[in-house]
Amino acid sequence: MFEEILFCSDILKNELSTYNVNLSTQLNCTILSSSDFEQSLNSIQIIQGIYQKPSLIKKEQARFLIKIFLLGLIESVHGLHHILHKETADKPIYVRFKKLLNEHYKQHRTVQYYAEKLAITPKKLNSVTKKHCGETAIQAIHNRILMEIKRQLMFSDLSHKEIAFDLGFPSECYPL
Repeated sequence: MFEEILFCSDILKNELSTYNVNLSTQLNCTILSSSDFEQSLNSIQIIQGIYQKPSLIKKEQARFLIKIFLLGLIESVHGLHHILHKETADKPIYVRFKKLLNEHYKQHRTVQYYAEKLAITPKKLNSVTKKHCGETAIQAIHNRILMEIKRQLMFSDLSHKEIAFDLGFPSECYPL
């Protein structure tokens, strides 16, 4: 799952803008073939390896590899677009939910909160998220938090306690 930061980055804003039609919503929840999935995993492992000992040159290598990785995903998404990403009347609700979730997941973790913001019922929000990415709204919320925990563990020097604090978990959840 990609954060909004990636979709505002130079890579997608300038270099891949030709392909960037609703890309953030399509790449956030897509199904890959087995071979595309394996290829994506290999790319991710190479990029992670570069970030183990980053330097200016290695960061530039990672930038190119990320671009190649995204091009592969774009190709997969466009190839499957007519099958998996039909425009439906409730797709804007799903897109707004994902946007709200990326903006507020640290402070708000209830389906009720997001449903109220979208002026729909929690049941409708669950139905929409299930339809568009195969998970309930609460699963999407939990997965977003989990993804952030993993991202911070991998790419920051923060301690577990600092990450928990950053994500808004109460201090009683982690010992001194």
